[in-house]
Amino acid sequence: MKTLYLFEIEANEKPIFDFGKWEDQQDITHELKLAGDPEVVAYGEVEKGKYVELYNKK
Repeated sequence: MKTLYLFEIEANEKPIFDFGKWEDQQDITHELKLAGDPEVVAYGEVEKGKYVELYNKK
């Protein structure tokens, strides 16, 4: 899992989910092997100031 900092993703104009909010979503995942498409749809916080790429699930 690649970890990104907020300054690396601010200009991407993708939604940013707070810690604890994206894990419960049934339609997104941080695991590329579970994704239907490799395009990043959002970012999810994993700890203060660190984020992971999120993808749509298959």
